[in-house]
Amino acid sequence: MAVDRPKMTREERAKQFLPFSAVRGLEEALEKKRAALFHSEKPMLAPDMESEIDKVLRTLKKGDRIKVVYYIGDEEIIETNVVKAISSEKRALALDKGSVGFDSIISISVEE
Repeated sequence: MAVDRPKMTREERAKQFLPFSAVRGLEEALEKKRAALFHSEKPMLAPDMESEIDKVLRTLKKGDRIKVVYYIGDEEIIETNVVKAISSEKRALALDKGSVGFDSIISISVEE
């Protein structure tokens, strides 16, 4: 049984095929979160502290349990976590709970 409907305009038909976002603002929120994770307002470190952090980062392996102090924005975060992956290209550590940019770290040590 056919139903008579008014004919759609070309623009109305085209709207049916436009891409849409199921959750509005999701991409913007994710981008802000990514930027916050890799942007730091950390205090300036002495060169010897920077070299110590660099030395520890170079010796880390997947599965190492670490204690890390880092900044997100102006907030200092201290946590013990497990290293899931180390990305030299992204300059970040993927941890059991989130990720940390190398430039955000002010202290890091491997837990025994």
